[in-house]
Amino acid sequence: MAKPKIADELKKMEYEPLLPAEISLVKWSLIIGVGMLFVLYWLSKVLFPSGH
Repeated sequence: MAKPKIADELKKMEYEPLLPAEISLVKWSLIIGVGMLFVLYWLSKVLFPSGH
């Protein structure tokens, strides 16, 4: 018996749109992630000025 392939299984799946709560979580995660990048970059500039 042949194993089902992942591509075949993905084609069988129905499209499920994201729920509003999921969209909100994705947006907040991106905002926090980008914000933390700026904060950490600023901190590294302030605490370790010789490295820049």
